[in-house]
Amino acid sequence: VLDCHLGTVVGLAPHPAGGAFLTAGSDGSVRLWGAKDGALLSKRTFSSAQTAMATAPGGSGAALAAVGSATGVLRLLALPTDPAAAAASGGVRVTYRRRLHTAPITSIAFSPKANVLVSAGRDNSVWLVSVSPRTGSATALGNVVAPEPVLSIAWPEVTDADESVLISLASGGIMCIAIPAELLTPGWRNLSPDMVLKPSAGAAAAAAS
Repeated sequence: VLDCHLGTVVGLAPHPAGGAFLTAGSDGSVRLWGAKDGALLSKRTFSSAQTAMATAPGGSGAALAAVGSATGVLRLLALPTDPAAAAASGGVRVTYRRRLHTAPITSIAFSPKANVLVSAGRDNSVWLVSVSPRTGSATALGNVVAPEPVLSIAWPEVTDADESVLISLASGGIMCIAIPAELLTPGWRNLSPDMVLKPSAGAAAAAAS
């Protein structure tokens, strides 16, 4: 690989359709590579260092990725559905951008259906974002403040129940954030001025050691 990152590679994830993978770096770039020959298929460079990345689950049908920056900006990226034709299809496109965190973003994860995105940052806030898997459009639902730094995020697939995301904390605890279905209904809006999701608004959080 000749055209490599200048600095640390902070994210590595497969393309949802297979046949390619993405990297994100502290040089601000996001790159799409061919899995077979390592060829650089597409490159997009942003103004600040990237600090986290995730791609939509392979079975979701969504050709999406998300990256978080050192300045707290979350971006949703539409990927070419056929990685081999990345140049002809316009490469990687930004479909959503918002500064959600006041510190670098450390972890990002998609839900199993790719209809919700969660990001965690060094500001200890955990943001939930509603995503359209088809178009890549997104809406920030609100945030939950973790009691301590978040180390990682996992989103188990659960049937016949509200979706829940698991977050590991620096002390060894696990935080579970339940996402009731009403938060994902069209037209739902968070009326809280600080965008904090409270239990009365349909979000509950619990911590266990």
